[in-house]
Amino acid sequence: MEGPLRERSTGAAVRRAAAVTIVVVAIVAFALALWRLREVVILLFLALTLGAAMRPGVDWLERRLHVRRAIGVLLHYAVFAGLLALAAYLIVPTVLDQVRAALGGVPTSSSDLNQAAQHSTGIKHEVLLAIERQLQSLPSGRAVFHPAIAIGKSALNGVVATFFTLAAAAYWVLERDRVVE
Repeated sequence: MEGPLRERSTGAAVRRAAAVTIVVVAIVAFALALWRLREVVILLFLALTLGAAMRPGVDWLERRLHVRRAIGVLLHYAVFAGLLALAAYLIVPTVLDQVRAALGGVPTSSSDLNQAAQHSTGIKHEVLLAIERQLQSLPSGRAVFHPAIAIGKSALNGVVATFFTLAAAAYWVLERDRVVE
């Protein structure tokens, strides 16, 4: 009697271990998939938050001014873009003036740097010589090309992420009731 009973309990233990292993592997695979898709998940959460923030304004425009919901979303985006442009208009000239003022006494060409280095002594002389050495060790055009491509790809990813977020937020505002149903 002990033989068949022991075989059954061993078989059940093997099945249980296999089931636990499958569940653990599935959880790890799901976690890895979420990790790989974290940027998309973050953008979706951002879009839902943006949509939830815009929805009362869009509803108000529809109720009070009889503006279609899609136009209300576009109006919100236009106001947001206008605020960004206004901030840039107010901030950028001040920053440029400060940068120009800070760079006013700094040599801008190799000959200016050489002249300043010849007529100076002390710490200023050492700083100018260090700058000259750094300028001479600047990378060639080929060495700059690869990072420029990487920066371009990052910028493109940023633009795509922005449009994705804005489109998903608009979709959430316009189609929320259907999605919830």
